[in-house]
Amino acid sequence: MNALNTNIQYGPWPTMLEEMLEITQFPPEVQAAYLRDMVRDPKKSHGGEAGGLSLVLECSDTDAYGKGTRRVAHIFPVPAATFNREAWMRWLFDRVADMRLHELMEYFTVGDEHPFAPLHGPGDNPYVVHVASSDLQRRTAYTGEVKDGPA
Repeated sequence: MNALNTNIQYGPWPTMLEEMLEITQFPPEVQAAYLRDMVRDPKKSHGGEAGGLSLVLECSDTDAYGKGTRRVAHIFPVPAATFNREAWMRWLFDRVADMRLHELMEYFTVGDEHPFAPLHGPGDNPYVVHVASSDLQRRTAYTGEVKDGPA
């Protein structure tokens, strides 16, 4: 048995990343970008709780399904790493790209179909393009609730 507790990650506070957030010019839809120690996946909807240091990108989102404009938080786990400035810069760039890809997957339609709608259900990664997914998967929210239309 491994002597290390495999449920704990550790690393220094990502000061370079934090400073980078203050001087980065984000796309216009990003209203706020910050670091927060938080629960990302609540136990009640995911069967187990997951959390830790997270990058939060708060965005103004005009809903692709006609629900109006709302504020959405894209939340990403920050790696426990000793990255240099260039590595943090690339990591941050990739998270902004993930956020934009997620929004593109929601907006891209062929007729009335959203063929690449991001999967929001418990255990799904909403930043991965799925070529084929079931209607039930597309309608399942991160809480496990099944919606009438896409989650």
